[in-house]
Amino acid sequence: MLSLFHWLCLLPITTILAAALAPAEESSLIATRDDILGAVKVSLVDNETLLYNGYEIHKCGDYRTTTSRTNYLIGFLNLMKAELEKLVADAQLGTRSSHGFAAFFKSNRNINKVVRTLQPLIDAHPVLVSEERAEDLPSHNRTPQPRLICANEDDDDEFVARASAACKGKAQKAHVIPVLLSPGTEMLIICPDFWEVAHYPPPGQACPKTVNGKFRAGDVTLVGTGYAYMVLNLVLMYTHETFGRDYTSGDMSAAVELNARQSVLTPMNYAFYAGAVQRGCTDFPTSKGRYDDLRL
Repeated sequence: MLSLFHWLCLLPITTILAAALAPAEESSLIATRDDILGAVKVSLVDNETLLYNGYEIHKCGDYRTTTSRTNYLIGFLNLMKAELEKLVADAQLGTRSSHGFAAFFKSNRNINKVVRTLQPLIDAHPVLVSEERAEDLPSHNRTPQPRLICANEDDDDEFVARASAACKGKAQKAHVIPVLLSPGTEMLIICPDFWEVAHYPPPGQACPKTVNGKFRAGDVTLVGTGYAYMVLNLVLMYTHETFGRDYTSGDMSAAVELNARQSVLTPMNYAFYAGAVQRGCTDFPTSKGRYDDLRL
């Protein structure tokens, strides 16, 4: 059986995120009932699960209630899909992008890899899970749909209850934990902090500035929204079985120091790049020396 405590912990990055993440403005994400019922890909899986555009929303409340968390997540998924489509379009420009492709992925040879990594998030592809996780699924299914589970420490499902307690425990140490991923599975726990952070860049916390051609040490501004943080966790989810190694911590300065091969295998770089495109940022560290392949 899959360990209930096998949760991804991003303590080095989330400690800094306490200052970067700001309160959310919920009104912009609330979907109307007509929006939900009129969606092309929406269905009820069971009494506790809604399938919306390929994502399962589990134990988050009645979608018919305007203020339910299910309804809020539908609005968030709409936002995320629109932002990801912009992100992929920008990535296809490669090093001609003004929004950080060259800084975070170095070379036009990485265009296809970056696009292939992001596309599953848009289309909610089935997730390749570990054999251990598949043993717990009906028919030992190794490719379930991605599932967003709302945290609830009092849930009668022991897994959800204990994972929800992990949200709280990690938040006490790292201050801000919007989402917890169980590696090798299709499950993302939506922690209480998720409802408190901004999903659009908050006023006054737009684009970071470089100093002498470099990002400031410790700066993680670009991953300071719920959207960018979700991109990080979804990239981790989809690449856990294929990337082989995860670079899950570090700031923007460390991210741009990775070489072309390392950068395309680093989920955090996708999150920073997503934040840069979302904000429309154009100021990035300059290339020199070993990054001459920026001009390819």
